[in-house]
Amino acid sequence: MKNFLLLFFFAFILNLYCYGQESKNPNRFRNHSLYAEAGGNGEFFSLNYEFRLSINKDAYQAVYLRTGYGVSKDLVLPFELGFTMGKKSMLDLALGTTYKQVKGEPSILMFPLRVGYRFLGNNGFLLRMAPMIVFDQYLGANLWLGLSVGYSF
Repeated sequence: MKNFLLLFFFAFILNLYCYGQESKNPNRFRNHSLYAEAGGNGEFFSLNYEFRLSINKDAYQAVYLRTGYGVSKDLVLPFELGFTMGKKSMLDLALGTTYKQVKGEPSILMFPLRVGYRFLGNNGFLLRMAPMIVFDQYLGANLWLGLSVGYSF
């Protein structure tokens, strides 16, 4: 029930922000993304929101901020700051932190470093694939893989 309420809250807040005129240009820059990720920063499965800010429109470069909610019995909150370069097929570089709270144990901070691929279709379809190294205070460095599917608008 807590997961549903949190998801509803994010959807409600995003819905308030998203009213406006839609561009007819299918190649327009898409600032917002919602996606589900298997693996990745949210450990096993997470729902994420991302805001991209263009820094060089001619070279198709952008920085983004991402937050999410890991869907599991534990509290998992991924945050990420990243950089993309490319028009449809993009290089995706990111550094983040993931807060994890397991019931009855001390909280864990993980620091993922992502170097991956991102595809953004004209209709808003978003696909991300990335191997990453996750540094954690107990296990050290681990290799991890993330696969995301979602929509950009």
